[in-house]
Amino acid sequence: MPRNHEKALPPSSAAYQGFSDAALAEALAKLAPNRVHESSWLKNLLCSLGLHRWHYPNLGGSIPPKEVRVCRWCPKVKVRGVLYGE
Repeated sequence: MPRNHEKALPPSSAAYQGFSDAALAEALAKLAPNRVHESSWLKNLLCSLGLHRWHYPNLGGSIPPKEVRVCRWCPKVKVRGVLYGE
């Protein structure tokens, strides 16, 4: 069971295994919304400089957890070392 601050993929997470990395990143960006509207100007500046606050979402074992990261401050998602997002 995920903790309060973790979000798990829906029960059909096996369907995400067939997605490309870009499609997976897009789905995760929608699943774990960022906090740009709540962040301070300093956090926005850090993200624009490439210093993100990475979170490892609970994916229910469908993908190794260290291969997927979601930034809590901006819409960036890193899948297998490749950065996706706006």
